[in-house]
Amino acid sequence: LAADSFSVHEIKFDGAGLTGSIPEDISKLNNVRMISLASNALVGGIPPVIGSLESLEVLNLKENQLDGDIPADIGNLAFLTNLTLSDNLFTKMPQELCQLSNLTRLFLDNNRLCGSIPAEFGKLYNLEYLYLDHNRLSGEIPGELGTLINLKCLYLSKNQLTGRIPAELGKLFNLKELLLHDNKLSGPIPSCLGRLTKLVFMSLNHNELTGEIPAELGRKTNW
Repeated sequence: LAADSFSVHEIKFDGAGLTGSIPEDISKLNNVRMISLASNALVGGIPPVIGSLESLEVLNLKENQLDGDIPADIGNLAFLTNLTLSDNLFTKMPQELCQLSNLTRLFLDNNRLCGSIPAEFGKLYNLEYLYLDHNRLSGEIPGELGTLINLKCLYLSKNQLTGRIPAELGKLFNLKELLLHDNKLSGPIPSCLGRLTKLVFMSLNHNELTGEIPAELGRKTNW
């Protein structure tokens, strides 16, 4: 990187045919606010030094071949509002993501993420879009997600999630889309989901749910 790289505010090389790994000296971009390297053929991991980019607001690395653990150092990016790592080969998301209090968009779909969904995600109060679908996540859906009152889209489909659909999701009054299909969820459909007046799309198919469809859902007029 050039000696005057501190003056760079945006890096955008989407679909540029980039190969190889993300260089360590990306840490020299002291004032960069956006890094978008989507739709390339980048390999390897995200260098932990990326956590030193204190001004970063948008990190978009979707549609590459990046792998390994998402570095915990990303949790240091206090101004980050958009983290898009979709369509890669990542296997683990760190608890430190829960420190990103300004995050509005978290796209981790279409990876190989294992483990459970951190209950601490419920602290991401500004989150509007949470995409964790098409991974290998297991365990239960944490009820703490019900505190994300600004959430518009919650995608958890195509995982290995078990347990019941938490009634706390009925508090997500701004939710428009809820995708939970193709998991191993059991028990009844919570009737409180019928109170989500902005909900226009919900997919629960291919689970192990029991009982009747709540009458509250049948009375919704905005499907």
